[in-house]
Amino acid sequence: MITKFKKYLTLIPPQILLVLIALFIGLTVGLFVIALDNLIIFWEEISTSLETQYLFVIIPFALFVSNLLLKRFPEAMGDGTSEVIELVNIEDANLKGRVSLVKTLITSLLLGVGVPGGKEGPLVHIGGSIGSKISKIFNLTEDERKSFTGAGVSAAIGASFNAPLAGILFAMEVIFKQLSIKHLSVVVVSSVSAAVVAKSFGFNVDILTAPEYQLGQAVELVGYLLLAILSGLLAGFFIQLTSQSSKYFKQQMIRPYYLILLGLIFALSIYFIPDSFGTGEELLSNLINGGSLNFALLTLVILLVTRFLLTTLSIGSNLSVGAMMPSLLIGALLGSIMHNIFSSTSLFASIQPGALAIVGMASLFAGISRAPMTSIIMVFEITGDYGLVVPLMFGAIISTLVSERVVKYGMYDWPILQKGKQIKSFQTVDVLENVMVKQVAAYNIDTLKIDISSLDAIKTLQSLKILGTAVIDEDTYKGMVSLRSLQSGEPSTTLHEYLITIPFKVYEEDSVSDAVSQMVKFGYDR
Repeated sequence: MITKFKKYLTLIPPQILLVLIALFIGLTVGLFVIALDNLIIFWEEISTSLETQYLFVIIPFALFVSNLLLKRFPEAMGDGTSEVIELVNIEDANLKGRVSLVKTLITSLLLGVGVPGGKEGPLVHIGGSIGSKISKIFNLTEDERKSFTGAGVSAAIGASFNAPLAGILFAMEVIFKQLSIKHLSVVVVSSVSAAVVAKSFGFNVDILTAPEYQLGQAVELVGYLLLAILSGLLAGFFIQLTSQSSKYFKQQMIRPYYLILLGLIFALSIYFIPDSFGTGEELLSNLINGGSLNFALLTLVILLVTRFLLTTLSIGSNLSVGAMMPSLLIGALLGSIMHNIFSSTSLFASIQPGALAIVGMASLFAGISRAPMTSIIMVFEITGDYGLVVPLMFGAIISTLVSERVVKYGMYDWPILQKGKQIKSFQTVDVLENVMVKQVAAYNIDTLKIDISSLDAIKTLQSLKILGTAVIDEDTYKGMVSLRSLQSGEPSTTLHEYLITIPFKVYEEDSVSDAVSQMVKFGYDR
């Protein structure tokens, strides 16, 4: 059956097949987004139906269950975004398909019982694993697998926020770290199709809608500037605190007493501050709709500090929850605090509380993720408010710049750097992507016969003024030899012992960029 199916696939033009695969990934990820959300609601209904004191038992128990699963499936640990970035940019984008199932179960349980965190990071991991698994089923190349892993990520963000453009930009800006044309088509198809699926099945994507706000007087930009600077400082401090605390907390997760203590801290926070429960989406929705007017300044400060510390604790402990929603909420709380302060002055009194909350959420997420364009577009799409274009752009960019001065790396980069690995910096375009190998390949080359001596080979290469060439045996390619190895080795009557076998193949239709990437991966400089 599978053989027949694959036979039929060969009849489909390659470009159309890739689009169909991207569509299938988008549909699958969209369904997983709905499933995760429903499971969170299921666990929420159970936990909230009980007396509050039962949280002191439920949350530690949930942490024990999740820890047991993570010991069995360690690849499902953590936020998930950093893992996808590492596998796409450094490894071969080979994510295990079981991550999608295990991550869905663990994340829904933790968020459902009230552990502070977000679902978007784990959804990035889930989407990436689905894209990687499906690309392996279709026996796609490593480069195509990376494209479809990114497509799964864009689908996850596009569906969870009903923001397909944000999903596309997140994949490009955060995952690929370059605006790559070769990834764009499948990323677009997956993001849009996942968003359509989520909305078609009644997924609650409109929870963060807000009334339309406008930039009033030009002097208001000074207020937004102050908010952006504070957001950048807070984002930098958050990254530093989380990265440093993770070095200690991750080691403690194997100890039962730490799980009990962690669960009690979360339960105690929820007991005294109910708004510290779970993802905080309802509180965020309240704030961007001007609800901060119902909170005293001290209450807003307590909520910000509590959310900040609890999120640092949950992310630093490598729990399977995300940092995206908490960062949006902390930013909105910061904006609401700023409004409370501004309202006592006549200079910035005209700024509406919801407007500052919206700009605050975009600014803080930009500072944490180092993805200002994604932050701007995401807030545009999820709130439906385009009246704050200038403050949003202003806030996201300033916050990113300030955050970079506090700490060089972003929220999703430090777990990779802690492993001693490096990731490439963001690039706007790779000019070699549009140059094919056949356009630069040399077809009429001088070769060496395998039965000549090493000394004769040296003389030939020196006379031709080349550093190496192909070796043939009766017109059959045998391998390569280099002048350096011939000169450093012992004299030989044939070239057999000097043959170099290249562990990869490059085809005429490949881009020069892909060819160079292969050379770098296997340590070849020419």
